[in-house]
Amino acid sequence: MMPADNFEFVGSLQGFKVFRALNVVKFVAKMAIDDDGSDNRERDPDWQADTSWHEQGKPLDARTVSYIVVPPFICNLVKPRVLGSVAQVSYGGKTVKAVVGDIGPRLKLGEASMCCARMLGINPSPTRGGVDVTADDLTHGVKGVSYVIYCGVNCDISSVTHPEFADL
Repeated sequence: MMPADNFEFVGSLQGFKVFRALNVVKFVAKMAIDDDGSDNRERDPDWQADTSWHEQGKPLDARTVSYIVVPPFICNLVKPRVLGSVAQVSYGGKTVKAVVGDIGPRLKLGEASMCCARMLGINPSPTRGGVDVTADDLTHGVKGVSYVIYCGVNCDISSVTHPEFADL
């Protein structure tokens, strides 16, 4: 990881600040739970059958693939491709590897797959789970979820796939 002083502030969404250093983007935000690409057994009203990034022609399964969702703003910050890049997600003393697997709403920052949440010890329910913090909470010492994206560094999907979660 690069020293913090190498990062420059490049904007904010929902009050959450976004920083960039070369081709690395980082931010601390909430975590909404995404179940796109799964079978939607949770009956999420926002569910979609597809994800922006595909592996072998198929959408990523939110139950078994650790991925994050970014708004278009993040994709426009750097020249290298963001989709398919390696990401690091940290919360509560745990850090997991993920792939940037989906492009979400343009004004929403902080979203990850059910698999990613489960690996961090966060409730993975797309309707009741996640980490609900605001930018104001962060200024008062409440801990958010840290996201670091290594843009242009291709993620090996097998390194972020966890078939053991398929039936959970």
